[in-house]
Amino acid sequence: MSALFLPQELIRKKRDGLMLNDHEIGFLVQGITDGSLTDAQLGAFAMAVFKCGMTMDERVSLTQHMMHSGDTVSYTHLTLPTTPYV
Repeated sequence: MSALFLPQELIRKKRDGLMLNDHEIGFLVQGITDGSLTDAQLGAFAMAVFKCGMTMDERVSLTQHMMHSGDTVSYTHLTLPTTPYV
């Protein structure tokens, strides 16, 4: 995990109802995936999000960072049935 942010400061910021930006959320996701964020820090972050919620921009950022944090599966090589309703 890079030293750009301190996890406890981002947790405090979210706990206090402030918005996290894309870089801060990316830092937290990186910490989750590389194991540098402790279980206690992850739990505190989850509690802060549960208590204060996330804006749409935060949810989109979290989803995108999580989506790109691991392996991606592509199904483009499959011939799948289509529906005329889509």
